[in-house]
Amino acid sequence: MNENIRMIRDARELLKNAAGEHCKAYSELAGGKCADAVLSVLDGELRMTDQLSKLENLYAPSGTQRPANEYEVNKFIMNEQG
Repeated sequence: MNENIRMIRDARELLKNAAGEHCKAYSELAGGKCADAVLSVLDGELRMTDQLSKLENLYAPSGTQRPANEYEVNKFIMNEQG
């Protein structure tokens, strides 16, 4: 596995763990003064995971694509049927 891919996946795992903790904090602080700040942090983490996904696609070996989900398959079928 490429070193870059490993670092990207490690970063994604760290973000996942941090987001879980921030979700717990938001639950506890909902309605309080700090809830909006925690929500802002969660939004930033979501944006970072999106960017990490794009980076992972950039460094992924060519020819390796993720399988299509049900929505993508149905969309393709509908486009083919006209």
